[in-house]
Amino acid sequence: MVCAVQLRRDADNRVPHLGDFAESSQVEKDADVALLIHSENEGPFENTWLKVAKNRDGATGDVQVYFDKEHARFSAGQTR
Repeated sequence: MVCAVQLRRDADNRVPHLGDFAESSQVEKDADVALLIHSENEGPFENTWLKVAKNRDGATGDVQVYFDKEHARFSAGQTR
């Protein structure tokens, strides 16, 4: 199952974290995996980070991805 959750409004313009789940702390508690998306710049190909903030069965960390606005798709990059 996948669940999309809105972040708190004060999460704008900074790297998000688990505490930013807006009134959804129970969703964060019950989730096996929590992924957060953070974009660092604008342009035809946005430099974006997929943050694995919670993973009960594996590693956490950041994965650099590129978002192609024209085709609405992500492609893999480097890990951080």
